Amino acid sequence: MVAPEGSFLPEGIEHIVSQYRENEEESWKRYALRLEEGWDAIVDASWGKWAHISSLGRDPQLPIISWCHTAAELYSTPPPVRYPMMVGVSLDHAERIGQHLGVPCRYVYNGVDTTNFYKPDPSVARGSRLLFVGRYTPEKGVMDAILLAKKLRMGLDLYGDLEIVSDMGYAQRCFAEADGRLIRAQGPISREETVKCYQKAAALVFPVAWNEPFGLVIPEANATGCPVVVLNRGAMPELIEHGKSGFLCRNINGMEEVLRNELAKTIKSEDCIAQAQKFSIEKFVDNWEDLIKRVKDGERW
Repeated sequence: MVAPEGSFLPEGIEHIVSQYRENEEESWKRYALRLEEGWDAIVDASWGKWAHISSLGRDPQLPIISWCHTAAELYSTPPPVRYPMMVGVSLDHAERIGQHLGVPCRYVYNGVDTTNFYKPDPSVARGSRLLFVGRYTPEKGVMDAILLAKKLRMGLDLYGDLEIVSDMGYAQRCFAEADGRLIRAQGPISREETVKCYQKAAALVFPVAWNEPFGLVIPEANATGCPVVVLNRGAMPELIEHGKSGFLCRNINGMEEVLRNELAKTIKSEDCIAQAQKFSIEKFVDNWEDLIKRVKDGERW
């Protein structure tokens, strides 16, 4: 496993250390020779798909699975090999990658720990305030969430990353809108604190402004019993059962209608939890294991 210093790995797995935010080329130099050791499959989750550099000129190529995490449009070209073996994190994501790059693309849903970590707490009463969790960046629709909450005079708590943002000025404007009472904005918090926020929120609002490849906050919230109200973009209809674990809205006006009429109160906690189980860590591992076995047996795409 090539991963940043401080990562937790189970016993028996070798850790090739990369530095936090290290240039991917520099990291690749540390493990490039290891790629030639006859692996059944190599899963490359890097942004630049550096493992393929080691595959150029080889026949057959190394069994490299190109795991993609971001918008299809951010990939300019597929890896320059016969079988790029690209994998997205949802069906919508895979289809967009395939259409954009002109290559086949499989998908494996992301997973969250719905057994030991993201779970309800019967002792915590669900409150009346809305919740937003995500990066302070335009594609996450943070400002839309703020303006919607202000219009409805509904309390909103925001928590999010301030490092991986496309426009720091946008993040600053979001904080400027917060008054500390109706709208409360904070930077990143721990995963443990995030679970507590999900457990007590009236609903998670996610007015996503791009084709979200997956959206981990959706099953995270649902796993605690928290309903979600989102814009119907990207993978959202794959993650949410409309009217049962949350609401898929065509536009901001649709989100306003759901919130104004307090429809989130009609969502049952047990239905949210059942929906989240479809995206458990166990299913994630099973699906990846199946894909890797097929690559080991010779499947290519």
